[in-house]
Amino acid sequence: MKELIKQALVKIEGLGFGQQIIFDEFDELRDDIPHLSKKSFGQLLKSKLGDLVTAKAFDKALVSEIFKELTSQVLPF
Repeated sequence: MKELIKQALVKIEGLGFGQQIIFDEFDELRDDIPHLSKKSFGQLLKSKLGDLVTAKAFDKALVSEIFKELTSQVLPF
């Protein structure tokens, strides 16, 4: 899972979304991973990604793609 977060960070940076807040959110998430169940991870990820949409750092399509990549589930918006 940590490797998937690392890949997401690389992908985000490549898309030009290098804002510090995005990296901080994903770094915090990466630190929490070892302590979470799969369900809790999905819920936390939804929350973090939702915050980024609200802050207009990401659009809904990109958030859905990231969520699907990390969880193999569809995030409905």
